[in-house]
Amino acid sequence: MFSNLSEKFKNIFSITEVVEADFDKDDPLLLEAADLLTAAVLISDRRHHTEAESLYRHILQIQMDVLGDNHSMIAVSYFNLAKNLVAQSRLDEAEPLYELAVTMSEATFGRQHQTAIAISGSYLGFLQQKTLRELASDLERDKKKAKDEAAEREAGGKW
Repeated sequence: MFSNLSEKFKNIFSITEVVEADFDKDDPLLLEAADLLTAAVLISDRRHHTEAESLYRHILQIQMDVLGDNHSMIAVSYFNLAKNLVAQSRLDEAEPLYELAVTMSEATFGRQHQTAIAISGSYLGFLQQKTLRELASDLERDKKKAKDEAAEREAGGKW
């Protein structure tokens, strides 16, 4: 059905499909949110992440207005928004959303549910990615500092 979508966004659809049975399919606002999710995923797959972000935020607001702030669909929406922010390299903004998604998915689905496990696994991957980026940044900073210090020592020896 979604063969042209990248693997990461197929994951969003598979997680969302698990939740779809858990809402009133007659609610027009939730149906609108489902349609917006399809659009957001397709837009994200074309690497228009900023445009997709506004859709993910709108979806989240609709769902919170209809379902309250403690529902399995809200957990999945936090997850989707976090993944979108990661795609934009906005890791510091993504992290608290990931934490909310993990906490809410475990509370609403249960820790052993496949969706909670998938969201937690994605969060762990995110933390590994973030840690590696921070280590690489630290290494670059240390290399620059060592290079600058060596240049200073060399310049000092020439006088």
